[in-house]
Amino acid sequence: MSDDAEQIRAQARRVAELADRARTAAASVTAAGGVQWRSVGADRYRERLTDRARDFRARADDLDRLSRLLFAHATHVEDHERVLASLASATGNVVAGAVKHSADSAHAAGTVGAGVAIAAVSDAVDDLNTIRRHIPLVGR
Repeated sequence: MSDDAEQIRAQARRVAELADRARTAAASVTAAGGVQWRSVGADRYRERLTDRARDFRARADDLDRLSRLLFAHATHVEDHERVLASLASATGNVVAGAVKHSADSAHAAGTVGAGVAIAAVSDAVDDLNTIRRHIPLVGR
């Protein structure tokens, strides 16, 4: 399954088209049952056509359901992409803030500050890992 929402929607549209074709086939099969001859064979023919039309309608309903699920899945994928983009942005802001804070602290103390910067970044990464554990993501 693709993780591209537009590709998923394209497949959902194809499935919806198949459902329409199945409904058209059901109507055609039903119309074929209007033959005017009478016999045991004709009755069986009509029964089989009725069964086939029912099968086509049932498959059309199944395809409609699948199409709706695919459209919902596409929306869900986009929702997760937005959450991940937001989280990535927040991650960048937290790390940048931690590095700036470390640099400012090191400068104020008059030291190189490498140890302080590493500790601050490490703390920021720990915080992000904590956040990640509490946000449900696709595939988890």
